[in-house]
Amino acid sequence: MNVVVSQHKLYVAQLRKKDLNVAALPILKILLFSNDIKFFSFTDTTTEISIVMEERLLEVFPSGLLELSPKVWRSLEIVNSTYSGISTGVHSISSPLANAGISIFYISTYETDIILIPDEDITKAVHCLKQSFPLLSTNFQYSISSVPPLSPPSKSSHSNKKHKLSLNSNTLILTSTQKYTFNNIGTTIIGFLFFPEKDKRFFSLCATGETVSIILEESDYVKLNSLVEDDELSSYNDIWQRISVDDGPLGFEETGIVNSIAAPLAKVDINVFYVCTFETDHLLLRQSDVQKAVNTLKTSGFILK
Repeated sequence: MNVVVSQHKLYVAQLRKKDLNVAALPILKILLFSNDIKFFSFTDTTTEISIVMEERLLEVFPSGLLELSPKVWRSLEIVNSTYSGISTGVHSISSPLANAGISIFYISTYETDIILIPDEDITKAVHCLKQSFPLLSTNFQYSISSVPPLSPPSKSSHSNKKHKLSLNSNTLILTSTQKYTFNNIGTTIIGFLFFPEKDKRFFSLCATGETVSIILEESDYVKLNSLVEDDELSSYNDIWQRISVDDGPLGFEETGIVNSIAAPLAKVDINVFYVCTFETDHLLLRQSDVQKAVNTLKTSGFILK
């Protein structure tokens, strides 16, 4: 497994839904006219809009428009591994970090898994993963003497709580395209971003370098797919449904939330796609696995409606 640690700092932000029109121009500048995006993620749910971006992009937005998380983040990208993307790897990666008391912000994309780590914990996190995966390689260099002692998380921060969960009726598609193709379908994407047809929806876009990963409603995917050539849009041949943590806002201090949900599902070989937002967490499951996942989570003590 190879872990690439970003050199740039990231910020997690929340945009009030009523201010989406004000943020439209900055978002369009970033997505359509910036050729060197390292990381930009936009997730719109029924209740919130969550944005993750590199530090330099903050200046594109009007002052005071965004609410920023109190932490500055760095990203770990899982590259060329069976642990990345849609796999039981969410548990494999999140478990050692939870046991070390490291808070994480998890974003699965079509190609890989990206784990945001508080900047001050990045050395500790890489060392923790190297201990769990002896064959792990990384671009991040550090000395053992610089690693803080790995100790169990405090009871006040670690998630022993069984959060309330809810199953959403949205049917979703996971897809990906290259940046040059994205520019060709920009008008349609703008429509999905700023003119949703449903009040209850889930739309997530993550741009990393030359790749754009998108989670969108099944009906929107049909429209998008009709605009591109056969090889310009990569998609999983599955319909997905979403389970959300329903008692947020979760904050950024509690550790182990991702693993507490992913672990019981991994034990019964259910593959998940995990997306954190400013206020809460979402996991996507193949529609064929939903009932099994619901039963498993209920058996594990979660309240699910």
